[in-house]
Amino acid sequence: MREYFKKDVTSTKQAELFIDQLAADDLLYHPETYAKYVVDMRYGKRLFTDEEAIELDIRMDECYYYMDDPCAYILDNFVNDESELIC
Repeated sequence: MREYFKKDVTSTKQAELFIDQLAADDLLYHPETYAKYVVDMRYGKRLFTDEEAIELDIRMDECYYYMDDPCAYILDNFVNDESELIC
């Protein structure tokens, strides 16, 4: 498990850094989705283990506490073309 999955998010800046790190590691997913349901479409398998998913769900809850809208942050910073989105 990556260390930042386990590190508490305690500020807006840390929430942004958490999302930035997910993006840098090519692990970014829709923040309203439970991590256990995220599937790597290249392989048709879950992207995260049960243990990782629990930690990621906690981190995303923390992001929502400190950020007005994590989804907007992701759209503004990581999505170049909304046609890339899978809804």
